[in-house]
Amino acid sequence: MMKRLILSFLLLACLGPVAEAGSEVSVRLVAILPGPAADSVGVNDVVDVLKKNIGDNRYLLSAEEKISLPADKQRVALTDVLLVCSGDQKNFQISVSRKGKQLINTNVELEDGKPFILGGTSGKKSRFVLVFVVK
Repeated sequence: MMKRLILSFLLLACLGPVAEAGSEVSVRLVAILPGPAADSVGVNDVVDVLKKNIGDNRYLLSAEEKISLPADKQRVALTDVLLVCSGDQKNFQISVSRKGKQLINTNVELEDGKPFILGGTSGKKSRFVLVFVVK
């Protein structure tokens, strides 16, 4: 019995701590401005992913909110963009509307620390994307 207990303890010690799922989602509305790349304000942690997927533009944070996981029809207003989010990071449901018009309704699986970029909307002088990161 003692041998089993010691072996079990050693096995757990070798496996190390179990990674915990993220407890919140950072959601940012990011403006994409034309012209040469410059310092990106408020998006330094995701600028490389933005440049790789969208191009070498200038990126500026327009708005940011945090959503606790699991979310239960949590409403988030980012300027004139309204999000309604539900679920955990394995089945995260996102509904996006702007000025009362439904733009996107989707389910995604979010990975810890990996940015998820959701299509954009256009403003008067720029385009916008939503960037989700589980922390």
